[in-house]
Amino acid sequence: GASLLLNLCEFVKSLHEIPLPNCCAKKCDEAAGTNLHELTREFIAFNASALSSQQMLILQNEHERVAEALAIADRFSRSIVHGDLHGENILVNGSGALIGVIDFDDAWIDSKVWEFAGIARGHCFNDEGCLLPNEFYNLYVEAKSLLNSHFTLEEFTKLVRTACFRNMLRIFQSDYIEVDQKIRAQRRMNQWLDLRRWMGTWDTLQA
Repeated sequence: GASLLLNLCEFVKSLHEIPLPNCCAKKCDEAAGTNLHELTREFIAFNASALSSQQMLILQNEHERVAEALAIADRFSRSIVHGDLHGENILVNGSGALIGVIDFDDAWIDSKVWEFAGIARGHCFNDEGCLLPNEFYNLYVEAKSLLNSHFTLEEFTKLVRTACFRNMLRIFQSDYIEVDQKIRAQRRMNQWLDLRRWMGTWDTLQA
């Protein structure tokens, strides 16, 4: 809900205040060090029967749009990025208020704005992957305030789109080494949910 989003934004504000020289986190490598363009081609080839012709066409050139989003993100200072502030990583009390965050295993140092893009990915779409416009806009306004920086709603949408795209490819890549079938099945579900979110942001940008 709206209160949880505000709680998460306050948590992110505190996270951003941690001095970088005193922390230990790895620098982000796109899709775990693999070239996004090559990984996208592998994804298309592996899922050709499940993708529409429109999805395949858009995917083939997505690495160019990712470069645009990275340029937007580079305008912001760097900090620790948790990157997965949703689901089981968020602890709430009986009233739904945030009381803790866990699982910093994949935290990295990157542009501060990526944390807000990640929050949007996890909290501003419904279970079908469709964008929730009110939640999305409210988060955008809060992010602008906390970052004390001006960026457009379209630019924020591009960042969220890229967050969905990169996570989709990260899950796809991790399937190569995962042997537990239940975990693989859950990851496949998450992968396709990110695909629907990615297409949802595409539709928003084209509107």
